[in-house]
Amino acid sequence: MRAIILSEPIALALLTILAALTRLYRLGDFPYFPAQPPWVGSTAYPGLYTDEGARLSEIALFPHSLTTYEPSIQILLVKISQFLIAQSYFADRLPSALASILTAVVVYLAAKQLYGGRVPPLVAGLYFVTMVPALIYGRMIFYENLVGLFLAIVILSVAKSEGAGGVKWIYIGALASLLAVFSKEDGLFIPMFFTLWVSSRKESRGRLLSLAVVWVPMILAGIVILGLTGSLSAFVSQWGFGTTGRELSFDFMVIQALPSAYDVVAGGYFKPEFWYIFAYVCLAALVLARSKAGLILSEVMVLYFVLQVAIWGMSPYEVISVFPILAIAVGGGVGYLAKLGTPGGLAVYGALYAPLVASLVNSIALTYVGGVWVNYPLSLFKYALFVIPIADWLMLSRLSGKNKAKDISLVKVVLVCFMGLLILGTPWLYSYYFLGTTI
Repeated sequence: MRAIILSEPIALALLTILAALTRLYRLGDFPYFPAQPPWVGSTAYPGLYTDEGARLSEIALFPHSLTTYEPSIQILLVKISQFLIAQSYFADRLPSALASILTAVVVYLAAKQLYGGRVPPLVAGLYFVTMVPALIYGRMIFYENLVGLFLAIVILSVAKSEGAGGVKWIYIGALASLLAVFSKEDGLFIPMFFTLWVSSRKESRGRLLSLAVVWVPMILAGIVILGLTGSLSAFVSQWGFGTTGRELSFDFMVIQALPSAYDVVAGGYFKPEFWYIFAYVCLAALVLARSKAGLILSEVMVLYFVLQVAIWGMSPYEVISVFPILAIAVGGGVGYLAKLGTPGGLAVYGALYAPLVASLVNSIALTYVGGVWVNYPLSLFKYALFVIPIADWLMLSRLSGKNKAKDISLVKVVLVCFMGLLILGTPWLYSYYFLGTTI
């Protein structure tokens, strides 16, 4: 019976259905952003996030006016969606939602190829589907949703090629790398990762052709765009080169998450982002275990982080591009975490706890920002996410008696309690989105 429930076709079908339900239900009106402060809604497109409105303004001009700085595939996809469905927010957001649904499937397949078995790929897929930032962003007009999809395909192609997938998967990875850049310019880290990976392979078959597939179209496109912009300085400045550290890059990557419905960076409303932090810990576990998957995933993250911060800076939603990496890391990393003893478990828990302390300092220093009071009840709830699992482990250890206390795994109790509280607490942790209130 267990084999039937966890068989790959059934798991994939259920995952796809769950991804579709969470991405398509009320797509046209959720999430909703009012234009008035402290929210950051669009004035031109009521109900959409400000940057969604900016994207629709670009799309409305296509094909009469082309954007040279963002030759996005999604502009064309949104136009097709509007033509087929009729112009509406549902049609505008549909390409992002479909990309997010497909990403969930590819995340499952990539994790399956990297780890084997039935549980790790299912955990990875479910983590991507249920991760609240991915759920919210996957319903919004952000070009990074396509970048994330193509990154997941690249990881799958790398994993296949490392196995017995053959040279065809190298070409698939090359094409996906190219499409990632044409989805959004800051997808540049993907062809760079692909190039490093192909160059490091002992087998040279397919190397030159795959690199040509990636770089020749990019160079030609660069030459064309340079001609359209008219000067090298305009060509460079249109992508914001030199804006290093813009928009609190490190905060957005490590701690903060959603494009706030609550436009304030202080206190406990939307930071720290536990879904990210837990994934980082799982990735660290893979690296410490010297897992091949950990090395691949960490190399992608390092390239992404260095290039993004060094060239553009990072706004909260640009991390969408690496959501597949976070989910795949959780799929394999949870197994390594579960094997840790009590000392290792406490060390891992300390790693989860550190960003919360950093957030507390900010909460105390900035109790009133931009006319918005810090949400202290929500801050206390976030601290409870850490206290309750430890308390549960201590209680279970005491009830079981001294002889059996050592048999109770701190990490397993903490993992179950922490994730359970995180999922059950979603309406309150993201109260604006799910309860319609900032309290």
